[in-house]
Amino acid sequence: MSHIDGFKSLSFCRIIGKKITCGSVALPAGRQVSGRASIMYYVYILLSEKDGKLYIGSTSDLKKRLDKHNHGYVLATKNRRPILLIYYEAYMRPRDAKRREVFLKGGRGHEELKIQLQDSFRKVRYKY
Repeated sequence: MSHIDGFKSLSFCRIIGKKITCGSVALPAGRQVSGRASIMYYVYILLSEKDGKLYIGSTSDLKKRLDKHNHGYVLATKNRRPILLIYYEAYMRPRDAKRREVFLKGGRGHEELKIQLQDSFRKVRYKY
């Protein structure tokens, strides 16, 4: 986290396919962010290369959760491997991540994804 002109800057990165995009968001300097290592909560989207369908989930440890998916420890994706991480979002609060996960699994959420990720879907040949 850096301080610039009265704002704190939080950095983030997201992965779409094999491309990593990083950026930052500014918070007012008065906003306190814990001095300890912040735990982030993630909503992620996987694409099954076997059946061509999406899986949407959330977790506090994205790397560990992806390892579980890839090694067949998650019942919902065990028989749908290989899988590809095509998108994720990071949140400071677990309830925000869970709320977003539920939204993305619904009709309006799927429609939003079709617009937001249309280039990524085209690249991985996802048919919706």
